[in-house]
Amino acid sequence: MSQEQTKPRLNDVFPEWLTGGGIFSTLQEFPVPWQDENISLALDMEYHGNVSGEKIISPLVEKIRSGDVLTDAEKTLVATSILAVCGVNWGKQWETMSFEYDPIENYSMREQMTNDRTVDEYGKTRTRTDNLQHTKTGTEQDAPNLTDTTTPDLTSTDENSVYGFNSSAPVPSDEQTKRATGTNTNTRTGTDTRTYNTTDADTGTQTDNDGGSDTRTRNYTLTRSGNIGVTTSQQMIESERALWVWNFFRNVVFPDIDRVLTIQIY
Repeated sequence: MSQEQTKPRLNDVFPEWLTGGGIFSTLQEFPVPWQDENISLALDMEYHGNVSGEKIISPLVEKIRSGDVLTDAEKTLVATSILAVCGVNWGKQWETMSFEYDPIENYSMREQMTNDRTVDEYGKTRTRTDNLQHTKTGTEQDAPNLTDTTTPDLTSTDENSVYGFNSSAPVPSDEQTKRATGTNTNTRTGTDTRTYNTTDADTGTQTDNDGGSDTRTRNYTLTRSGNIGVTTSQQMIESERALWVWNFFRNVVFPDIDRVLTIQIY
């Protein structure tokens, strides 16, 4: 048996790779780009089962392992080393798989301009404040010392009548006249005065206040897209096909892990 055949293989130090004990199950505990996809078990099966499980372990793994198999702490140490070297590159390349684009469009330009202008003569608010008072002054006086005099007719006549035997009509018998002399006088004295305003006057102020402004915004957007003719649509389709032959895990992640966990000469 040659010396190469006696050296442990990767699956020898990861004996539980099929049941959650592979390198990708350990990497799942770190912020790897595919962490939310929950595919660590599937990746363990592909990597350990089809790609690198039978490769000889690297000098790094040989020096780290304290027994025939790697402990959980030793797996974590190896995973930390892998991410220190490959973590940034994996993140950038993972992002390219989510880009949205038109595979036959190689020209896209967009220009946007905003023109803001303030116009003072529009949008004003006018406020009017009235503080007016109306007054009327003056005096009117009636004639003073008013006197009313009344002289009545003080003469009265009394007439007496008698009735004859078996007569229904009276016959005057005598007449008496009574006369009273004198003057009945009613007198009113004093001054009747009425005071009211005779002068009209408006006092106070009226104020108009203008304020505010009107802003009009104009936006212009110019968009150009398409094929500028440098590359034909057929060439771009061919490039698109070649792009999807590339596989993130087989072409990037698996080779990167191999360089840490396994020897590079077989």
